[in-house]
Amino acid sequence: MARSVARHNIAPDTRTQAWTAPLKRLRITGRFAFTHRPMTTKTPAEPAFSAVLALPFGKFGIRIADETVSELIFLPPETPLIPANTALAIAVAERINAWIELPRIALELPLSKRGTAFQQRVWQALRAIPAGEVRTYGELARTLGTAPRALGQACGANPFPLVVPCHRAVGIKGIGGFAHASDGYLIAAKRWLLDNEAIPANEAKSANEMHSTKHAQ
Repeated sequence: MARSVARHNIAPDTRTQAWTAPLKRLRITGRFAFTHRPMTTKTPAEPAFSAVLALPFGKFGIRIADETVSELIFLPPETPLIPANTALAIAVAERINAWIELPRIALELPLSKRGTAFQQRVWQALRAIPAGEVRTYGELARTLGTAPRALGQACGANPFPLVVPCHRAVGIKGIGGFAHASDGYLIAAKRWLLDNEAIPANEAKSANEMHSTKHAQ
């Protein structure tokens, strides 16, 4: 009986060592498939620019996808230029330059479908603001029945600046932000665009007050 008990006590340890030994060796050598390794996810790369233009207010990028404009974007001053490399990119660049010369004529481009239903409502309201006029975020929010903060976020997410003139949305006490920025090259671009439309940035507030007074009468 004692021999049977001894066999019972020893045998499980031997078997355990037999099937765990390879795992221990794999852990030591780093070949164990379930070692602690951080999981990583790859963010899809954005499409290359079809053109990067040097415009009076700074560098401006154009992305083309499926024969539509998928994005227009203000770029840092150090961004290298890229000549328009497709027929559509060339046409878009020409239209943008023509619009800069005559900003009171709406800039019409073939745009990709972007944004949520709410964002699209905001962007449509921005497109309804005539060149040479501005609206405050609060005024636009009241028109759309939303909060100024939500409206500001939708403005900042605008993928088609110039076509959707988010630069015409200003703060109640001045120029406000632009593309989620409060200074730097983006604010400089907003100032230039307002000035080009005959609304100097330092007069944006008074121009908006005139507009509000006219509609209050």
